[in-house]
Amino acid sequence: MWEQFADESENSQYDGQSKTDSHTKNKDLAEKYIAINNEVFDYAHSLGLKVYTHNCRGNYASRHFGSGTYDSIADLFLKKQNYDRFYLEWDDERAGSLDSLNALKYKDCEVVLGFLSSKTSTLDDEDRVYDLLEEASKIIDKDRLYLSHHYGFASCDNGNELSHEEQWAKIRQGQKIAQDFWGE
Repeated sequence: MWEQFADESENSQYDGQSKTDSHTKNKDLAEKYIAINNEVFDYAHSLGLKVYTHNCRGNYASRHFGSGTYDSIADLFLKKQNYDRFYLEWDDERAGSLDSLNALKYKDCEVVLGFLSSKTSTLDDEDRVYDLLEEASKIIDKDRLYLSHHYGFASCDNGNELSHEEQWAKIRQGQKIAQDFWGE
């Protein structure tokens, strides 16, 4: 959960004595994690493997955990990590603006945009999703973008608070939006 390093995260587990000390310690720790990850990615790439990541913002029985935005961590966790595909969640305002996608603009990677929610029982606002897809495609080439629900429908033993029919309706909605937007 990279947003745990975000300055504005209400659930940060990396608090220090003062804001300045905390920020420095957080950045140092983040840099260590990134260096370790990139060593693993380099080795995986040398074997011909692709490496994907999903930044989980928390999902337990239709509830979230992470509250920090991508805005304050994009230059660390998006720009500096060598993943081949990033699964990012933007199902609500907790993630911040799409400006953080600029950190991935010139990287050789794919971006899966979690603009659809798997936590709520109602269908998503399609106009919102189309607007976000258009905005994202102005930052990153459309052929590198994908649409997804922000997370799976059962990330814990009891799943989210949705019926099977509500889940299938959400999947059908996502397929329709993707087909309309990409024309495939």
